[in-house]
Amino acid sequence: MNELNYEYHSFEELVTIADNKHNIKHFADLATATSILKDHPYYTLVNGYQRALEETDHPEQFREGISLELLAKFHTYESILSSNTLGILLAFETKFKNIVQDTVSQHFGFSENDYLNVGKYRNDTRISRQKQIEHFRSISQSRNHVNHSTKKYRKKGNVPPWILVNELTFGEVKKWYLLLPTILKEQVIAEFNYFNMPTDQFLEFFKISLDILNDFRNGLAHGDVLNKIIVKKSVQYFHLEYAFSEKVISNQEFNRQRIGKNDFFGSILLLFMLAPSVYRNILYVDLKSTLGLFNNELDLSSSQSRRLLGIPDRIIERLDTINREILKIHLDS
Repeated sequence: MNELNYEYHSFEELVTIADNKHNIKHFADLATATSILKDHPYYTLVNGYQRALEETDHPEQFREGISLELLAKFHTYESILSSNTLGILLAFETKFKNIVQDTVSQHFGFSENDYLNVGKYRNDTRISRQKQIEHFRSISQSRNHVNHSTKKYRKKGNVPPWILVNELTFGEVKKWYLLLPTILKEQVIAEFNYFNMPTDQFLEFFKISLDILNDFRNGLAHGDVLNKIIVKKSVQYFHLEYAFSEKVISNQEFNRQRIGKNDFFGSILLLFMLAPSVYRNILYVDLKSTLGLFNNELDLSSSQSRRLLGIPDRIIERLDTINREILKIHLDS
Protein backbone atom coordinates (compact mmCIF):
# COMPACT_ATOMS: atom_id res chain seq x y z
CA MET A 1 0.00 0.00 0.00
CA ASN A 2 1.34 3.45 -0.92
CA GLU A 3 2.20 5.74 1.96
CA LEU A 4 -0.12 8.73 2.16
CA ASN A 5 1.62 12.09 1.80
CA TYR A 6 -0.94 14.03 3.82
CA GLU A 7 -2.33 14.02 7.32
CA TYR A 8 -5.35 15.17 9.29
CA HIS A 9 -5.32 18.67 10.77
CA SER A 10 -7.78 20.06 13.29
CA PHE A 11 -9.57 23.33 12.60
CA GLU A 12 -7.22 25.06 15.06
CA GLU A 13 -4.18 23.68 13.25
CA LEU A 14 -5.58 24.80 9.89
CA VAL A 15 -5.85 28.37 11.19
CA THR A 16 -2.13 28.25 12.00
CA ILE A 17 -1.23 26.66 8.65
CA ALA A 18 -3.21 29.34 6.80
CA ASP A 19 -1.15 31.99 8.59
CA ASN A 20 2.30 30.40 8.41
CA LYS A 21 2.15 28.82 4.98
CA HIS A 22 -0.23 31.09 3.05
CA ASN A 23 0.06 34.48 4.79
CA ILE A 24 -3.66 34.45 5.64
CA LYS A 25 -3.96 36.33 8.93
CA HIS A 26 -6.95 36.46 11.23
CA PHE A 27 -8.02 39.45 13.29
CA ALA A 28 -10.35 37.68 15.68
CA ASP A 29 -9.36 35.25 18.43
CA LEU A 30 -8.57 31.61 17.67
CA ALA A 31 -12.07 30.40 18.59
CA THR A 32 -13.67 32.80 16.10
CA ALA A 33 -11.13 31.94 13.39
CA THR A 34 -11.84 28.25 13.97
CA SER A 35 -15.56 28.94 13.65
CA ILE A 36 -14.92 30.55 10.26
CA LEU A 37 -13.29 27.35 8.99
CA LYS A 38 -16.26 25.33 10.20
CA ASP A 39 -18.56 27.50 8.07
CA HIS A 40 -16.20 27.86 5.10
CA PRO A 41 -14.05 24.81 4.21
CA TYR A 42 -10.32 25.48 4.43
CA TYR A 43 -9.54 23.94 1.05
CA THR A 44 -12.28 25.96 -0.63
CA LEU A 45 -10.84 29.20 0.74
CA VAL A 46 -7.19 28.39 0.09
CA ASN A 47 -7.23 26.28 -3.08
CA GLY A 48 -10.29 28.05 -4.48
CA TYR A 49 -8.96 31.59 -4.15
CA GLN A 50 -5.20 31.11 -4.20
CA ARG A 51 -4.75 31.54 -7.95
CA ALA A 52 -6.72 34.79 -7.92
CA LEU A 53 -5.18 36.35 -4.81
CA GLU A 54 -1.64 34.98 -4.54
CA GLU A 55 1.59 36.97 -4.57
CA THR A 56 3.27 36.95 -7.98
CA ASP A 57 6.69 35.98 -6.60
CA HIS A 58 5.38 33.57 -3.93
CA PRO A 59 2.69 31.36 -5.54
CA GLU A 60 1.51 29.72 -2.31
CA GLN A 61 1.27 32.96 -0.35
CA PHE A 62 -1.72 35.29 -0.50
CA ARG A 63 -1.01 38.97 -0.99
CA GLU A 64 -0.85 41.28 2.00
CA GLY A 65 -4.22 42.27 3.45
CA ILE A 66 -6.02 39.02 2.66
CA SER A 67 -7.39 37.76 5.96
CA LEU A 68 -9.42 34.73 6.94
CA GLU A 69 -12.35 37.06 7.64
CA LEU A 70 -12.09 38.60 4.16
CA LEU A 71 -11.96 35.20 2.44
CA ALA A 72 -15.04 34.17 4.41
CA LYS A 73 -16.86 37.24 3.08
CA PHE A 74 -15.78 36.41 -0.47
CA HIS A 75 -17.05 32.86 -0.08
CA THR A 76 -20.34 34.05 1.42
CA TYR A 77 -20.95 36.54 -1.40
CA GLU A 78 -19.89 34.03 -4.05
CA SER A 79 -22.24 31.41 -2.58
CA ILE A 80 -25.11 33.90 -2.93
CA LEU A 81 -24.01 34.77 -6.48
CA SER A 82 -23.75 31.10 -7.46
CA SER A 83 -27.06 30.15 -5.86
CA ASN A 84 -28.94 32.99 -7.55
CA THR A 85 -27.36 32.25 -10.93
CA LEU A 86 -28.12 28.55 -10.59
CA GLY A 87 -31.76 29.49 -9.98
CA ILE A 88 -31.87 31.33 -13.32
CA LEU A 89 -30.20 28.41 -15.06
CA LEU A 90 -32.78 26.03 -13.56
CA ALA A 91 -35.55 28.25 -14.96
CA PHE A 92 -34.02 27.82 -18.43
CA GLU A 93 -33.64 24.08 -17.80
CA THR A 94 -37.29 23.78 -16.75
CA LYS A 95 -38.50 25.47 -19.92
CA PHE A 96 -36.11 23.43 -22.07
CA LYS A 97 -37.35 20.16 -20.58
CA ASN A 98 -40.95 21.23 -21.02
CA ILE A 99 -40.52 22.21 -24.68
CA VAL A 100 -38.63 19.00 -25.52
CA GLN A 101 -41.25 16.71 -23.97
CA ASP A 102 -44.07 18.66 -25.59
CA THR A 103 -42.43 18.43 -29.03
CA VAL A 104 -41.90 14.68 -28.57
CA SER A 105 -45.51 14.22 -27.42
CA GLN A 106 -46.90 16.19 -30.36
CA HIS A 107 -45.00 14.35 -33.06
CA PHE A 108 -44.17 10.90 -31.62
CA GLY A 109 -47.17 10.33 -29.36
CA PHE A 110 -47.26 9.57 -25.64
CA SER A 111 -47.18 5.76 -25.65
CA GLU A 112 -43.74 4.41 -24.73
CA ASN A 113 -43.88 2.12 -27.76
CA ASP A 114 -44.30 5.19 -29.96
CA TYR A 115 -42.18 7.95 -28.49
CA LEU A 116 -39.39 5.56 -27.49
CA ASN A 117 -39.27 3.99 -30.95
CA VAL A 118 -35.61 4.23 -31.97
CA GLY A 119 -36.53 4.58 -35.64
CA LYS A 120 -38.03 8.01 -35.01
CA TYR A 121 -34.70 9.45 -33.84
CA ARG A 122 -31.42 10.32 -35.55
CA ASN A 123 -27.91 9.48 -34.34
CA ASP A 124 -25.89 12.45 -33.13
CA THR A 125 -22.14 12.59 -33.72
CA ARG A 126 -21.60 11.90 -30.00
CA ILE A 127 -24.66 9.83 -29.10
CA SER A 128 -25.97 6.42 -30.13
CA ARG A 129 -29.75 6.66 -30.48
CA GLN A 130 -30.06 2.93 -29.71
CA LYS A 131 -28.24 3.15 -26.39
CA GLN A 132 -29.83 6.43 -25.33
CA ILE A 133 -33.42 5.40 -26.07
CA GLU A 134 -32.83 2.09 -24.29
CA HIS A 135 -31.59 4.11 -21.33
CA PHE A 136 -34.77 6.23 -21.34
CA ARG A 137 -36.87 3.06 -21.52
CA SER A 138 -35.06 1.57 -18.53
CA ILE A 139 -35.79 4.74 -16.54
CA SER A 140 -39.47 4.70 -17.45
CA GLN A 141 -39.93 0.98 -16.78
CA SER A 142 -37.48 -0.34 -14.23
CA ARG A 143 -35.29 2.17 -12.41
CA ASN A 144 -35.82 1.78 -8.67
CA HIS A 145 -35.48 5.34 -7.43
CA VAL A 146 -38.15 7.35 -9.26
CA ASN A 147 -40.75 9.84 -8.10
CA HIS A 148 -44.33 9.10 -7.11
CA SER A 149 -45.82 10.18 -10.44
CA THR A 150 -43.63 7.80 -12.40
CA LYS A 151 -44.59 4.89 -10.12
CA LYS A 152 -48.27 5.81 -10.54
CA TYR A 153 -48.07 5.82 -14.35
CA ARG A 154 -46.07 2.57 -14.36
CA LYS A 155 -48.98 0.86 -12.65
CA LYS A 156 -51.20 2.11 -15.49
CA GLY A 157 -48.82 0.51 -17.99
CA ASN A 158 -47.33 3.62 -19.62
CA VAL A 159 -45.10 6.56 -18.63
CA PRO A 160 -45.73 9.49 -21.03
CA PRO A 161 -43.04 12.01 -22.04
CA TRP A 162 -44.27 14.72 -19.65
CA ILE A 163 -43.72 12.34 -16.72
CA LEU A 164 -40.48 10.75 -17.93
CA VAL A 165 -38.84 14.15 -18.43
CA ASN A 166 -39.02 14.82 -14.68
CA GLU A 167 -36.71 11.84 -14.10
CA LEU A 168 -34.07 13.13 -16.49
CA THR A 169 -31.06 15.32 -15.80
CA PHE A 170 -30.30 18.39 -17.86
CA GLY A 171 -27.60 16.37 -19.65
CA GLU A 172 -30.04 13.58 -20.48
CA VAL A 173 -32.66 15.97 -21.87
CA LYS A 174 -29.90 17.63 -23.89
CA LYS A 175 -29.20 14.22 -25.47
CA TRP A 176 -32.91 13.66 -26.10
CA TYR A 177 -33.02 16.98 -27.95
CA LEU A 178 -29.89 16.16 -29.97
CA LEU A 179 -31.43 12.90 -31.19
CA LEU A 180 -34.49 14.64 -32.63
CA PRO A 181 -34.79 15.13 -36.41
CA THR A 182 -33.69 18.61 -37.46
CA ILE A 183 -37.21 19.82 -38.15
CA LEU A 184 -38.19 19.04 -34.55
CA LYS A 185 -35.01 20.63 -33.21
CA GLU A 186 -36.08 23.76 -35.07
CA GLN A 187 -39.46 23.64 -33.35
CA VAL A 188 -37.74 23.45 -29.96
CA ILE A 189 -35.27 26.27 -30.53
CA ALA A 190 -37.96 28.59 -31.88
CA GLU A 191 -39.07 28.96 -28.26
CA PHE A 192 -35.66 30.36 -27.27
CA ASN A 193 -34.61 32.48 -30.25
CA TYR A 194 -35.42 35.82 -28.63
CA PHE A 195 -32.97 37.76 -30.81
CA ASN A 196 -34.08 36.40 -34.20
CA MET A 197 -30.84 34.68 -35.12
CA PRO A 198 -31.07 32.80 -38.47
CA THR A 199 -32.21 29.23 -37.79
CA ASP A 200 -29.06 27.48 -39.03
CA GLN A 201 -26.87 29.71 -36.87
CA PHE A 202 -29.16 29.36 -33.87
CA LEU A 203 -29.08 25.55 -34.14
CA GLU A 204 -25.30 25.70 -33.78
CA PHE A 205 -25.41 28.34 -31.07
CA PHE A 206 -28.04 26.45 -29.05
CA LYS A 207 -26.13 23.15 -29.22
CA ILE A 208 -22.92 24.76 -27.97
CA SER A 209 -24.83 26.74 -25.32
CA LEU A 210 -26.37 23.55 -23.93
CA ASP A 211 -22.89 22.09 -23.41
CA ILE A 212 -21.64 25.28 -21.75
CA LEU A 213 -24.65 25.65 -19.48
CA ASN A 214 -24.51 21.96 -18.56
CA ASP A 215 -20.85 22.32 -17.47
CA PHE A 216 -21.68 25.53 -15.65
CA ARG A 217 -24.73 24.02 -13.95
CA ASN A 218 -22.75 21.01 -12.72
CA GLY A 219 -20.06 23.25 -11.28
CA LEU A 220 -22.56 25.49 -9.49
CA ALA A 221 -24.56 22.54 -8.17
CA HIS A 222 -21.42 20.91 -6.75
CA GLY A 223 -20.41 24.09 -4.96
CA ASP A 224 -17.29 24.82 -7.04
CA VAL A 225 -15.94 28.34 -6.74
CA LEU A 226 -16.51 30.25 -9.95
CA ASN A 227 -12.88 30.39 -11.07
CA LYS A 228 -12.61 26.59 -10.77
CA ILE A 229 -15.60 25.70 -12.97
CA ILE A 230 -14.31 24.17 -16.20
CA VAL A 231 -16.28 25.13 -19.32
CA LYS A 232 -14.89 23.29 -22.32
CA LYS A 233 -16.64 24.98 -25.25
CA SER A 234 -17.34 28.46 -26.51
CA VAL A 235 -19.88 30.07 -28.81
CA GLN A 236 -18.70 32.36 -31.62
CA TYR A 237 -18.55 36.13 -31.32
CA PHE A 238 -21.04 36.61 -34.17
CA HIS A 239 -23.58 34.69 -32.08
CA LEU A 240 -23.27 37.22 -29.27
CA GLU A 241 -23.54 40.15 -31.68
CA TYR A 242 -27.22 39.36 -32.22
CA ALA A 243 -27.89 40.32 -28.60
CA PHE A 244 -25.09 42.55 -27.34
CA SER A 245 -23.36 45.70 -28.52
CA GLU A 246 -19.59 46.23 -28.28
CA LYS A 247 -20.21 48.15 -25.06
CA VAL A 248 -21.12 44.84 -23.47
CA ILE A 249 -18.38 42.75 -25.12
CA SER A 250 -16.13 43.58 -28.06
CA ASN A 251 -14.66 41.30 -30.69
CA GLN A 252 -11.14 42.03 -29.43
CA GLU A 253 -12.09 41.23 -25.83
CA PHE A 254 -13.74 37.98 -26.85
CA ASN A 255 -11.26 36.65 -29.40
CA ARG A 256 -7.95 38.07 -28.15
CA GLN A 257 -8.43 38.47 -24.40
CA ARG A 258 -10.84 35.48 -24.22
CA ILE A 259 -13.27 37.44 -22.08
CA GLY A 260 -16.67 35.75 -22.20
CA LYS A 261 -15.34 32.54 -23.74
CA ASN A 262 -15.03 30.03 -20.89
CA ASP A 263 -15.71 32.15 -17.82
CA PHE A 264 -18.58 33.19 -15.57
CA PHE A 265 -19.26 36.28 -17.69
CA GLY A 266 -19.68 34.16 -20.82
CA SER A 267 -22.17 31.90 -19.06
CA ILE A 268 -24.30 34.78 -17.79
CA LEU A 269 -24.34 36.29 -21.29
CA LEU A 270 -25.89 33.02 -22.49
CA LEU A 271 -28.49 33.22 -19.73
CA PHE A 272 -29.34 36.78 -20.79
CA MET A 273 -29.93 35.35 -24.28
CA LEU A 274 -31.78 32.14 -23.39
CA ALA A 275 -33.53 32.40 -20.01
CA PRO A 276 -37.24 33.32 -19.87
CA SER A 277 -37.65 37.10 -19.85
CA VAL A 278 -38.72 37.54 -16.23
CA TYR A 279 -35.69 35.54 -15.08
CA ARG A 280 -33.35 37.65 -17.19
CA ASN A 281 -34.64 40.66 -15.29
CA ILE A 282 -34.04 38.90 -11.97
CA LEU A 283 -30.54 37.91 -13.09
CA TYR A 284 -29.66 41.55 -13.75
CA VAL A 285 -30.94 42.73 -10.36
CA ASP A 286 -29.26 39.86 -8.48
CA LEU A 287 -25.92 40.37 -10.21
CA LYS A 288 -25.83 44.09 -9.49
CA SER A 289 -26.77 43.56 -5.86
CA THR A 290 -24.31 40.75 -5.10
CA LEU A 291 -21.42 42.22 -7.10
CA GLY A 292 -21.99 45.41 -5.12
CA LEU A 293 -21.18 43.44 -1.96
CA PHE A 294 -17.91 42.29 -3.53
CA ASN A 295 -17.09 45.83 -4.59
CA ASN A 296 -17.22 46.95 -0.97
CA GLU A 297 -14.32 44.59 -0.25
CA LEU A 298 -12.42 44.30 -3.54
CA ASP A 299 -12.41 46.74 -6.46
CA LEU A 300 -14.41 45.03 -9.23
CA SER A 301 -12.17 46.63 -11.86
CA SER A 302 -9.06 44.96 -10.43
CA SER A 303 -7.26 42.01 -11.96
CA GLN A 304 -7.94 40.07 -8.76
CA SER A 305 -11.70 40.38 -9.32
CA ARG A 306 -11.29 39.19 -12.90
CA ARG A 307 -9.45 36.09 -11.74
CA LEU A 308 -11.63 35.56 -8.67
CA LEU A 309 -15.02 35.69 -10.38
CA GLY A 310 -14.37 35.36 -14.11
CA ILE A 311 -15.69 38.84 -14.88
CA PRO A 312 -14.26 41.67 -17.01
CA ASP A 313 -13.58 45.22 -15.88
CA ARG A 314 -16.51 47.67 -15.89
CA ILE A 315 -18.86 44.80 -15.07
CA ILE A 316 -21.56 47.01 -13.52
CA GLU A 317 -21.40 49.34 -16.52
CA ARG A 318 -21.74 46.36 -18.87
CA LEU A 319 -24.74 45.05 -16.93
CA ASP A 320 -26.36 48.47 -17.08
CA THR A 321 -25.81 48.50 -20.85
CA ILE A 322 -27.57 45.12 -21.10
CA ASN A 323 -30.43 46.63 -19.14
CA ARG A 324 -30.62 49.74 -21.33
CA GLU A 325 -30.38 47.87 -24.63
CA ILE A 326 -32.36 44.70 -23.86
CA LEU A 327 -34.14 44.49 -20.51
CA LYS A 328 -35.24 48.10 -19.96
CA ILE A 329 -35.91 47.65 -16.24
CA HIS A 330 -36.48 50.84 -14.26
CA LEU A 331 -34.90 50.57 -10.82
CA ASP A 332 -35.69 53.08 -8.10
CA SER A 333 -32.52 54.65 -6.77
